[in-house]
Amino acid sequence: MPAWLFDLQGVGAVISGIAALIAAFYAKSAAKEMKPNHGSSMRDLLDVMDDRIKSLGHRQGELHDQLQNLVDSERDTHAQIWKRLEKLEN
Repeated sequence: MPAWLFDLQGVGAVISGIAALIAAFYAKSAAKEMKPNHGSSMRDLLDVMDDRIKSLGHRQGELHDQLQNLVDSERDTHAQIWKRLEKLEN
C-alpha cells in the first residue's frame, strides 16, 4: 500500500482534492443556470418574475391614481350636497 494512505496529511489532501473537484462540478452547473438560454434557465425565470413584478407595480400605481381621483370626486360631490342642504335649511 502507498505510504500516504497511512499518513493523515496525505489522506486529508486526497479528500480535499476530491471535494474540490465535486465543488467545481457543482459550481459549473450552477453558473450555467445563471446564463439565459431563452426559456429554461433559472436566469430566464428570474427575468420573467422581475418583469411581472414591475408590471404589477405599475398597475398598482395606476389603481392608486384612479382611487385617488374617485376620492377627490366624491369629496367634491359631498361638499356640493352639503351646500345644497344648508341652502334648503335656511
